[in-house]
Amino acid sequence: MQPEDPAWNVRGDQPIATWVIEFPADTDRATLLNWQHTVIAAGEDTLAYRIHDEHSTGYQRARHGSFADYLHHLGDQVPAPPGEYRTGLIFDEAPQAISRLAHPAPDSTITETDIWTMRQIASHAPSSQWPLTIASDRNQPHGSIGVAIWISTKIWLPWIYRYTVDGNTDPEFDAHNPPLDNRELATRHTPRLNTFLHAAATATRAAGGTWTLGHDTSATYLFELHTAGVRLDASRPPWPHLVPPPDRSDRKTRQRRNPGPPAPNRPPSQPYR
Repeated sequence: MQPEDPAWNVRGDQPIATWVIEFPADTDRATLLNWQHTVIAAGEDTLAYRIHDEHSTGYQRARHGSFADYLHHLGDQVPAPPGEYRTGLIFDEAPQAISRLAHPAPDSTITETDIWTMRQIASHAPSSQWPLTIASDRNQPHGSIGVAIWISTKIWLPWIYRYTVDGNTDPEFDAHNPPLDNRELATRHTPRLNTFLHAAATATRAAGGTWTLGHDTSATYLFELHTAGVRLDASRPPWPHLVPPPDRSDRKTRQRRNPGPPAPNRPPSQPYR
C-alpha cells in the first residue's frame, strides 16, 4: 500500500463500524462518570483514543497531562450542559481525539503517528475524518442514554476495498478491484483498538449498559467485524471479488448467475448481535 492511498477514505457519510452502548434512563450520574473515566483511561492507555483539548472543562493535554486524571480531580464539578437530549457526559460534544496509527512513510517504510484527522496521512481525505469517534445523547428527552463508538476510515481493517462495494455493484467492477491487503498496518494499530473496545464493553456491562454492533455498520465489511471489534484473523473474502472478469457479450446472464451477496437478514432498526 502506498502513502495517501485512497482506500483509507471514508465510506461516504456512513461509518465503517459502530459499536452501540445503551444505559437505562435511570442510570445515576456517579455510575456514568465512573464509566466515562474508565473509557477515557483505556483510550489513553492503549493510545487508541486520547482527547487533546476539551473546552467545556478547560482541559489542555500539553498543560494538564492525562485527561482521565484531570476528570477524576474535577469529580462532580465536571460540567453537565443543559438540554433535554444531554447525558452529562463529555461525549455529548463528540470531542476530537488522537489515535496512534501505522502508515507508510514517504520512503515506503512503516511508521506510526498520532493522528487526529486522516488528512495528516491522506491529503485527499476530508478534514472531518477522524480515526475514532465517540458521541453520546439521549434517545428522547429523559429517555435512555446512548453512546456510539465508530470508525469511518478503513485503515483499521485487514482487508479493504479501494471504493465502497455493496451488493448492487457491477460485477465487472468487482472482478477488477479485489480487496487490498492492509494487514501490515492493521496488525500494528488495530490490536490497540480492540483492547480499547474490550475495556469499554466490559465497563459498559459492569455499569448496567448493553453493548452491540450497530445496524449502520457496513455490510461489506461484516466479515471482518464483530461485537468485540475487528477480526484481524479474517480471511481474504472470496467471491465476487476474485471471480474472472465477466464476458460483456453475456453480461445479463452472468449478473443473474452472480446476483451479489445476500442482504443481512434483519430489520434496519435492529443492531447486529
